[in-house]
Amino acid sequence: MLEHRPLVFRNSLLQATADLPYIPPVTVDFWKLPINDTSTNSGLWHVPGVFSIGFAAEVEIFPRHVPWNRIEVMEQGGEAAECTGWFLPDQGTLHQNAGNPFGNAFMPCSVTRVFRRGSLVPIAVNPDKIFAVTARKEFSGGTFTWNIQWQYRGRAGDGRLGPDLPIEKVPQVFGCDATGQASALKKNAGPFVRELNGFNAYVGVLPPATLQWMRDNGYFP
Repeated sequence: MLEHRPLVFRNSLLQATADLPYIPPVTVDFWKLPINDTSTNSGLWHVPGVFSIGFAAEVEIFPRHVPWNRIEVMEQGGEAAECTGWFLPDQGTLHQNAGNPFGNAFMPCSVTRVFRRGSLVPIAVNPDKIFAVTARKEFSGGTFTWNIQWQYRGRAGDGRLGPDLPIEKVPQVFGCDATGQASALKKNAGPFVRELNGFNAYVGVLPPATLQWMRDNGYFP
């Protein structure tokens, strides 16, 4: 779908404004890393004995045929959690983007593309990081959902930035069952699951500051 945006052209004597069509990003998709491994356990983070799960995901921008290296994307943040069951004590928790590369600052999209599903696709420069952890026990079923607003802005050749504009709201959902099994989903990526006493793996999915906070609070050595 084409939209229109006014552009202003200037020289020392004249100024003209033209209303030019452009194609905006319409959606984003997520692909758990490592992408080429089909195992649902691969690339998942977990601390044994603690409700915890996390993964990193590449962010793909649609439509695919557009070179998105002149836009930047960001998670808006501030969305309130919608919770059921075991997660009800967390109802209303705000999405603060803590430790997320897409939080609090716009992230440029890559000039290069990656080969996926038979075509080259545009991706954001850094992967998104999705994770949840809590020391709460006495498990039961429940879900924790953030509907996160993704937005973008254009960047002109001279570095000038356009307005912040919405792309779509993306569901990020964590789940728990009576055994403490954790699940995580971000739109099309997942759900992925990790049993309570499953093995620890891929610690690098979490930011160093988050790992240190967890150590300081006794989650693991």
